[in-house]
Amino acid sequence: MRKFWIFSFVAGSCITLAWYAQSTKLYLNGNAISSGILERDGTAYVPLKDVATAFHLSVSKTAHGYELADSGGANQVEGVTGKIGDVLFNGYVRFQVLKVVRVKSWPRQ
Repeated sequence: MRKFWIFSFVAGSCITLAWYAQSTKLYLNGNAISSGILERDGTAYVPLKDVATAFHLSVSKTAHGYELADSGGANQVEGVTGKIGDVLFNGYVRFQVLKVVRVKSWPRQ
């Protein structure tokens, strides 16, 4: 009986190691980004969370499905220079400066 348990343990360990060695991973620029890949009919499916993490994006569920968007809050425009009248667009909001007024102090309203 003891030989049976030892044989079962060794066989189970070999099967587990063989399965682990066959697990498919997704690499991006040499870095493993996902090991939770499902393969069906020759097509690989990867979790959206892993893709978003690799590209520094966030995943959100919308009424139309899922959306990958830039991580962060207000999506500030940084380092953009322009002139009065130029239209800035971040994908959601258009912003246009019509005039600049310089005053010594701004009264409360």
